[in-house]
Amino acid sequence: GPEEHGEGQGRARDFHFDALMDLYQVALGELGIHADACKDFLASLGRVRKDITTGCTVRMELAQKNMEKGKDGLFKRLGGEEGINHFMERFFDIVVVDNRIKGFFQGKDVKTIREGARVYFTEALGGPKIYKGRDLAEIHKAVGVTDYDFDCFLAGMEKALSGLGIEDETIDEVIVTMEPVRPALLGRARGLAAHAKMKDGQTVLERIGGDMNVEAIVDTMFVGLLSD
Repeated sequence: GPEEHGEGQGRARDFHFDALMDLYQVALGELGIHADACKDFLASLGRVRKDITTGCTVRMELAQKNMEKGKDGLFKRLGGEEGINHFMERFFDIVVVDNRIKGFFQGKDVKTIREGARVYFTEALGGPKIYKGRDLAEIHKAVGVTDYDFDCFLAGMEKALSGLGIEDETIDEVIVTMEPVRPALLGRARGLAAHAKMKDGQTVLERIGGDMNVEAIVDTMFVGLLSD
């Protein structure tokens, strides 16, 4: 049950939960389950997302707090430049065969991409400031990366680091460090403009009716997406 994924224990992130939902949807379809029953089941399953991912959320918050002290320690725990090299080798070995995202590399010079990533990650994870490449938003402008794709790449990072024997706490710090890169790769601005956050003295959350309405909106949107 959800209690098995309690604070400090769970590693299930949102992308794991989304993958599970996809599998359930496919399985229900193959079993010939009525569409309305599928929607009801998936909507019910969606309501336990928070219970299942809470443990990981707490861990990410702890990792974020640790990163406020700087990235020097993270770079050392990853093994310095040599460790980043091993990380990139393992990471690309994983993503180029991942059926969900391997299409991004088909017909491309993977060796050159990996070398560029190595330089970028060396700096991003606390190493020397050696990246002289183009802005990530410019590089990925026409690539078409989605949130789901980005989550798959994060999963690949986690798998690569785990395979190298990196401790869970350090892996969490890597994920937290890379999460802010998401908007650039997806080609969207971060956050809301200041004028959109407040109106007539109320925040967006207050204007849509608070937490309870957010949950209802998400449930409704999710069911709508499933039927699209």
